[in-house]
This record gives sequence, structure tokens and C-alpha cells, in this order.
Amino acid sequence: MKKRKTFRFIIVCGLICILLGTVITAATYNYGSQHYSGQLAEVETYAQNFDINAVNSIQIFGVSASVYIEKGDRFSVVAENVPKDSFSIELTPNGILDITMNRNGNLGNYINFLPLFPVPIRVFNWQVVGWGPNNIFSSEYAKIYVYIPDSDEKIFNNLWIMENVGNIKIDNIKCDNLNMFSNVGNVSIDNFYTDSLYLTDGVGRVDLTGTVGKGKTAINGRVGNTNLNLLEPSDGEIFVNGGVGIINIDAAVNNTVRIEGGVGNIVWNGAINGDLYIDGGVGSINFNLAGNSDDYNISTSSGVGNIHINGFKTNYNVDYNTAKYNIEIYGGIGSIKLDIK
Repeated sequence: MKKRKTFRFIIVCGLICILLGTVITAATYNYGSQHYSGQLAEVETYAQNFDINAVNSIQIFGVSASVYIEKGDRFSVVAENVPKDSFSIELTPNGILDITMNRNGNLGNYINFLPLFPVPIRVFNWQVVGWGPNNIFSSEYAKIYVYIPDSDEKIFNNLWIMENVGNIKIDNIKCDNLNMFSNVGNVSIDNFYTDSLYLTDGVGRVDLTGTVGKGKTAINGRVGNTNLNLLEPSDGEIFVNGGVGIINIDAAVNNTVRIEGGVGNIVWNGAINGDLYIDGGVGSINFNLAGNSDDYNISTSSGVGNIHINGFKTNYNVDYNTAKYNIEIYGGIGSIKLDIK
């Protein structure tokens, strides 16, 4: 057990160093870009209609713009003030609507300076984004709209939102798989339904309100804060891996929940009709669990931080013969609090 704690401590300290290095590197590029002067890239406005029956998935990848997905009269994409000859929309033969910005076009050389997620320079100010030695353009006015008719009925196979710079707002979308990876900017998705949810934070706030069905929910924290509010009980397993930001979850789950702490805090509010496994990190982990204590076999192993169950500091095992579920808690540096009521 001692070796396990030592190994966990080393891993957590390494994670802190990596994340601090990421922030310092980003801040350095941000400062340098403020003293950079270059030519503005030529921009254009783009609009195209699509047959909704021909589109089964949507992928938004590597764009620097505000993105809106909302209900409309027809299935169409409208892009305003995007870089000419660099912005691309393609409907692939297998039905994927691919919206991207060509890194080999007028945007110049794409700067891949962060090992965890590639983003352009000046990541902490998305008013102006540098794309290379000769071209810059303002993302303040670049906007992409995806209009979906009958959004209450259409169910897409996949929605991918990956490595974008700019705010993203989506309202009323249904898909089998919702995937988000390393976006820079705030993300807001309301009234969503998906069978599985995979989220890897980037830089910025993520607010998700909707329903996850029978598939898995996986949240991997990095720098940004994440708020997940599930409107209906989920039947799928939930996995949370903490990062630097705060992760808040309001949910009821009829399956196993696994939590691995990071530097930031993790907060859970709701019921878990299944097993719960918590592995502490540097930040605190707080569970407000709706239910009855008699329904759980509880096993704890303290680390540097304290473990409190229903207000009492503890390092013990509780075994109820009639308990339906198990709770296993391994302490870390931060405190862990579990209240069942």
C-alpha cells in the first residue's frame, strides 16, 4: 500500500509540472503575439445547403471562429468572415459533414506548441489568433452557423468537435456519440441527447445539459472548468479523470462511477445506483450522494488528505451483509468528502 501511495504521489506531481509548463508556454506565446504585426488574411462569407438525409455525422475540426449549431428552416452551413482559400466544407461519401480550416492554405504554418493539444498562438485572447509569420486574422468576427431542420427528430451517428479556437454554442442536438477534444474557448451545449459522451477539456468553460443513454460517459479534465447536468438518469458507466479545472456533475446513474482525482476539485451531486470507486489526487473530491448508507459496502484507505464520510473522519471498512453496492476510496493529497443522505 505504501508503494501505491508513493507512486500515486509521483504521478500527481508530474501532472502538476506538465500542466504548469503548459500554462507558462501558452502565456509566453500570448505575450509575444501582442508585439507581432503582420498582414490580415483575406476573408470571405460562405453559404451552402445540404440534404439532411445525406448527412449522418458532423465534424468541426481546427476552426478559429465562433460556432453555432441551432434549429433552422433548412440544413445549411453559413460561415462569415472566414479566411479565404483556407476554410473548407465537405460532405464525404460516407455522410460526414466536415467543417475545417486548411492548415496549408493562407493560414500559414500551424503552430503545434503544446504537447497535449495543438492550438494557435495567443490562446488566452481569442480576439486575434496568429497563424504564421505572414498571416493573421481576427476570430472575433469569424462565425460559423450550422442550421438543422427538425432537430428534434434527426439523430446523427457522431458529432465531433475537436481542436477549435473560439466559443461554441449548440442547442437541441441528438446523436449516438458526442465527442469533444481540446477546444480553446467556452463550449455550451443545451438539450442534447447522446448514447455516449467523450469529453477532453481544453482551455475554457464547458457547460453541458442533456441526457446520456446506455453508453459510457468519459470526462478527462485539463485546464478548463466543466459542468455536466444530466436531466435523466443514465444507464451507462461514468468515468471522470480530473485536471487543473473544476469538474461539477449533477447526475443520477444506474451503473458504475469511477473517479480519478487531479489538481482541480471534483464535485458530484446525485444518486448512484451502482459501485463507486474514488482515487484521490491533489484537489478535493466532494460527493453529495442521494441514497441510503445501508446500501453500500464502504472501504477506505487514507492518503495525505483526510477522508470524511457523513461528516466523520475515517479510515475504516464497513461491510453490510445486505448492501447492494460497493464504495472504495483511496486517498490522495486533497481531502475526500462523501455524504450519503
